[in-house]
Amino acid sequence: MDRNQPATTASLLDQEGKIIAEILRSYRDLVNFATEPITNKSSTGQASYNSMAMDLETQNLIKAVENLLSLTRRIRELWIVGPLRKPGDGGKTDETIDSEVQQVMGILNHLRANKRQQLVSEGGGYGQYVPGDLIQPPSAMAGPTNGPAVPSVVAPTDGATPQAGGPA
Repeated sequence: MDRNQPATTASLLDQEGKIIAEILRSYRDLVNFATEPITNKSSTGQASYNSMAMDLETQNLIKAVENLLSLTRRIRELWIVGPLRKPGDGGKTDETIDSEVQQVMGILNHLRANKRQQLVSEGGGYGQYVPGDLIQPPSAMAGPTNGPAVPSVVAPTDGATPQAGGPA
């Protein structure tokens, strides 16, 4: 079933009924071939025919179950995602959603501003919250840099002043 094809409840239920009927028919035929009595008068050809017919009905049963699984996947797709819309369909719905999103974003921004003001006032009321650019964190995989070496400072244990460059 093509996703662009309208999926009515009747057509989906009709497909389900056909697939279930095919499963039941294949199962019935499989059981009939499996339980056919083999007598002393039965030939090797008859036993071979039953074996091949059982294989064929097993394949038909597997194919019908795969079709049923495909149909259930299609129903879930339509249930969760919905059918694809053609261009121009739902334009008013999109506008409504966009306006509602803008309203919610306005409310969230107002709440954020109030919370920021509350945090500033709790800190003594000094300053103002000013949003700025985010600073990128240093890379965890950073290798050696090509910049100038920074001298290390070693703290002496005898109380003398620290010296740059480490022990000599």
